[in-house]
Amino acid sequence: MSSMNNSKFLILPFLSILTSACGSNQSVQFEPGRQERGYIHVVRLAGKPYQMGLQHGEFLADGLAEAVEYMETDSLMSLAWSLAQSEGYVKEARDNAFEDVYDECRGMAEAAHLAGVPGWTLDKCLTLAYGDVLLANLGSMLGGCTEFSVAGEATTDGQLIHGRNLDFGYVSYMVNHPTVFVRKPKDKEAWIEIGFPGSVTPYSGINAAGMTIASNEIDNCSDVDREGKSHQQMMREMFQDFEHLDEAESFLKSQDHMSAEMFLLTDYRNSTAAVFEMSANHMAVRRMSDDGVLYMTNHFIDPDMAPLQKPYEDTDSSPLRLLRLSQLLEPDGKDTLYGKIDLQKAASVLRDTTNPITGEIYDSNVYDNNASIGTNGALHSMLFLPSQRTFYLAAGQTPVPPKPFIGFSLDELFGLDPEAVPNPAQID
Repeated sequence: MSSMNNSKFLILPFLSILTSACGSNQSVQFEPGRQERGYIHVVRLAGKPYQMGLQHGEFLADGLAEAVEYMETDSLMSLAWSLAQSEGYVKEARDNAFEDVYDECRGMAEAAHLAGVPGWTLDKCLTLAYGDVLLANLGSMLGGCTEFSVAGEATTDGQLIHGRNLDFGYVSYMVNHPTVFVRKPKDKEAWIEIGFPGSVTPYSGINAAGMTIASNEIDNCSDVDREGKSHQQMMREMFQDFEHLDEAESFLKSQDHMSAEMFLLTDYRNSTAAVFEMSANHMAVRRMSDDGVLYMTNHFIDPDMAPLQKPYEDTDSSPLRLLRLSQLLEPDGKDTLYGKIDLQKAASVLRDTTNPITGEIYDSNVYDNNASIGTNGALHSMLFLPSQRTFYLAAGQTPVPPKPFIGFSLDELFGLDPEAVPNPAQID
């Protein structure tokens, strides 16, 4: 594989990108590049989307090569790719992409080719960025994500916390390459995606204003469409264009949806959060309770949305995890942590291995038995503390939730304060 030392765009001058950050006079300023924080890649991208794509393809060529190998050799993934082509989804992914997504993929494909990864094409990148639509129509591998947000009297100091386990099933190149993308698009809000090589559309992240968003898939929804926009691409637009929940809500209501999805979005400056339950033609919003508690798994709760999905048994994974969240987070929950939740307690929720019906406690080394929050196949576990401009990430080889959560400072990542460090530095 070429090192690309002679490529026309490798020599990157120090790039100073200025933008208002969180309502202050501080400015986002960093040089694009790749660093390693233990087993986590930190990749900084800046400029127009095409330029960010060139950087993405250059800095993560090794991960893209693994992604191509996985997509071509894994039986399930190769079948999905074949179906996406034969059923017209690859063309739809091109036609329905937001402009910024298309341009970053275009730059990435060019850089990957120059780096000796010709198998990472524009179509592969765009189809991955259309993944939520494909999963809705071709059959989901997902269904194991858990999210919650707590604030006010639910926490020890009133600060809002957003916790999240991301379950993709075991995808080797994602396991091998957990990546924190620090993006500063030209003339737009800086934002951070917790993802993997080749991802231009986030499933989890936070922007410079401190707004956090993460998504959970809904399986087997009857309300899907093949005309409109990807929810994950909508999330990208929200990170780089908005600072508050009400702006994001107005945007989501204006969009042409295609598939079933839920977003949990937090707005720490208003000490609130909301779950958006969405399908192709319907949407409901569940807001944080007066007690400062909100959570979701992988099925609709709103009575108008629930009939759109398959019936669930109480012992299925999503209802089990939702029940356990209620036991841990609600003021009258069976094993409530209400009023005592700090970062350590929030991590314990993501690590919880109790079956809420039987009371059985599974070993923390169990990876994916679909019977508890912490044993449901998480590839990323994360906690956001937006008022402190920090987040924490556990990833890498499974099982993930028992691992230490490594801390990251937004001010350090964005170049606002190179010496800034989270307190604590990690959550053990």
